[in-house]
Amino acid sequence: MKYHRFCLFLGATAVVLAVFSSELFAQGGVPRHLVPMAVDLLDSAKQKLKQGVGDTEHQELCKRAYKMVRQNGLFHWARGNYVQKGATDKIAASLGIETVEPEDVKYLQVFLDVLKEVETEQAIKDFYRSSGRKPPDGKRLLEMVEQVEKALTVCTKDLPTEYTIEGFEKGESIRLKWIPKTAKFNIHIIDAGDNDSEPFRVSITGNVNEKVSSDGGSIVRFVEPALDPIQAKNALDMEKDAEETFNEILGEWIDQNGDRWVIESRGEEPSGKYSRLVRLTHYKKSALLDWEGRFEFGQIKAKRKATHLMDTKEELPMEVRTQLIKSWQPMLSLELKTVRDKQTGSIELNGLYWSWLVTYDGSDYEVTRVHSPYSKPLSLTDEAVIVFIDFTGPDPPYESLDMIAPGDSFRVKVVFDSDPESDSESVTITNPLTGNEILVSAKQTKDALVFLTDPVCFELPSN
Repeated sequence: MKYHRFCLFLGATAVVLAVFSSELFAQGGVPRHLVPMAVDLLDSAKQKLKQGVGDTEHQELCKRAYKMVRQNGLFHWARGNYVQKGATDKIAASLGIETVEPEDVKYLQVFLDVLKEVETEQAIKDFYRSSGRKPPDGKRLLEMVEQVEKALTVCTKDLPTEYTIEGFEKGESIRLKWIPKTAKFNIHIIDAGDNDSEPFRVSITGNVNEKVSSDGGSIVRFVEPALDPIQAKNALDMEKDAEETFNEILGEWIDQNGDRWVIESRGEEPSGKYSRLVRLTHYKKSALLDWEGRFEFGQIKAKRKATHLMDTKEELPMEVRTQLIKSWQPMLSLELKTVRDKQTGSIELNGLYWSWLVTYDGSDYEVTRVHSPYSKPLSLTDEAVIVFIDFTGPDPPYESLDMIAPGDSFRVKVVFDSDPESDSESVTITNPLTGNEILVSAKQTKDALVFLTDPVCFELPSN
């Protein structure tokens, strides 16, 4: 009998869990690369944490946090820099440098420093100018931006970025979090109040610096404290923060695929004063998919049964999809964390969508197993997003902008964070080949925040 095994839902692909060698872990299971960064930050903040910040009450919270860190042995972790060998070669190759020469080291360092302040495209141009090379332009520049961003991702993609150390007392935890994208490293020292103690949260924030080694073969990372590195919050502070954040997440959101989501309050949860019941409605094509869950301490956890065809992967045979929603109805789940941009104050919801794999008979499409949970990323934002460019023209359509002949037109599908009282919105998009900006206007449809513009013409240079 022939069997097929597929990913079930939302067109996700199976996630292959990375297997890390034992050398990656140290200090009782903590990922090895997080240890030196945590030590750097704790060394710089140790005295201030011991003395405390703010008023007397918040100073006492810092002292409790200091005691928790000491009891869990973090002050005795081995010191040393986090050195990642081979990372420089990947970044240099993405910039068109086959072999890193001694004179290239300082320019690569400037590139890494500038990249924290400007967009990748500008950083590439600055790198080429500073090293006496002619900057790329047009299609070559776009390709290099993609290559550089891929190289930067590859350097960190297989490395765990978070780890939680459970304290000696119930409800105590120390959370280490490295955010490569923003070059931040945070340590959160938490007492949830499960042991008849007053709950608190003390956070230490640092900036991750990256230095190219003198031989150009490695990147060395170390952490320095942020301007105001320590924040202490008591129960009232956390309740106020949770309430403010909860009010901000209510309303309309857009995911990375351009689908609309609406988050509604369902009232308080009796089990805790920081918990709120929520309903998330996912507008997927013509379907409305409701998720029930709760919001607690900046996180949403929600579930729903797979009861609609849009809960299943569209590439599966219809016979399989129908069995899944009628007979099996496996439970799907979401885990979303609120992430606030400290510069703009805006919030995003980032996390995971959890689903299952399905095995079915290839001859009669009978589903035999639903098994092996897997996750895929889910990101919600309230900002306008261009989902895709749908070119009008020959059949099949154009695949990229550089294939459009001068004078040809195309349509752009745009998703907006729209004002409900307004019947139209607009967005400015840039022609990446010419740098020209045009204003694209759109009209709101009834069922979703999805728009199709009238044909818009880009004047492209002829070859």
